[in-house]
Amino acid sequence: MLFISALAITIACLELPKLAKKGWKKEIAVYLIMLLGGAFLSICAVNQIRLPSPLNIIVYIYKPVESWFNAL
Repeated sequence: MLFISALAITIACLELPKLAKKGWKKEIAVYLIMLLGGAFLSICAVNQIRLPSPLNIIVYIYKPVESWFNAL
């Protein structure tokens, strides 16, 4: 876990100054979101933390729609 965090911080320290120098604020935000998301998922994978599937959210949303279409 510490290795992944250190690696993410190192990557950010190498890349963020380049983006800041160019004035790319939106790209910095997207870069940080993606980097932090990837680091979080990597830490969860290393610690074998089970995360819920995103498919469950899709099923939850579309189940009423499916039943509505079946009723037609």
